[in-house]
Amino acid sequence: MLIEFSNFISMQRTDNFFTKTVNKRRLTWRFKGLILLVSILLVILLRNPLLYSFGKFLVYDSGEVSKADIVILEEDLNSKEGLNYCLDLYSKGFCREIWAVKIVDTSMIFTDEQYLNFINSVIDSAGYNVKLKYFIFDVEHPVTLNKSLQILDSMKAKNYNSVILVTNAFHSKRSFKVYDKIFKPNGITLQSKVYYTKAKLDEWYANSYGLRYVLPEYIKYVYYVFRGFI
Repeated sequence: MLIEFSNFISMQRTDNFFTKTVNKRRLTWRFKGLILLVSILLVILLRNPLLYSFGKFLVYDSGEVSKADIVILEEDLNSKEGLNYCLDLYSKGFCREIWAVKIVDTSMIFTDEQYLNFINSVIDSAGYNVKLKYFIFDVEHPVTLNKSLQILDSMKAKNYNSVILVTNAFHSKRSFKVYDKIFKPNGITLQSKVYYTKAKLDEWYANSYGLRYVLPEYIKYVYYVFRGFI
C-alpha cells in the first residue's frame, strides 16, 4: 500500500511538471506573438523615418563649398537642376571651368549631339559666358570607376588639383567614394555637392522614379564595396 501511494505521488509530480512545461511554452509563444505584433506596429508607425534613412545613406554632401579648379557635372546632363547649380557655382567664382561628363548610351532616344545642344541652350538662355568642356566616354563596366580614371588623366594634363563633383543626390555617395579613392593618392582634393530632380529625400519612396533610382543604386553600391572599388 505504501509503495502504491508513493507511485501515486510520483505520478502527480510528473503530471504537474509537464503541465508547467506546457504552460511555459504557451506563454513563450504568446510573448513571441506580442513581440512580432509590436514590431509590425513600430515599422508601420516609423516607416517614413526608416525609408528616409534608407535613402539618406546614399547621399553625401560635403557641406560648405570652397574654390576649386573645376566643377564636374557627372552623368545626368539632361537635368536643369544639376546644370543650373554648376552655372551658379561658376558665376560666383568657385571654379575655372565646368566639365560635363557622360557615357555613350545607345539605348537613349537622344543623341550625344542633342544632349550638347540642350546644355548650350540652357547656358545661352541664362546669358552665361562659361568655359564648359564636354566629355563623352565609351567605357566598360564598372562605369563610374572607369570614368574617374579618364577624368584623372584629363586633370593631370591641365595640372588641376581640386574638384567640386556635382551629381544626383542618390548617386553622390558611391560617386564621391570612387572618385576620392582615385584622386586622393594623386593629390587632388574633392568636394561633393548634390541636387535633386523628380525624387526628393523625404519622398523618394512615394513615386516610381525614386524607386527606380534608389533601389538599383543600392545594388551598385554593394557591388562596388565587394569589388573593392570604394
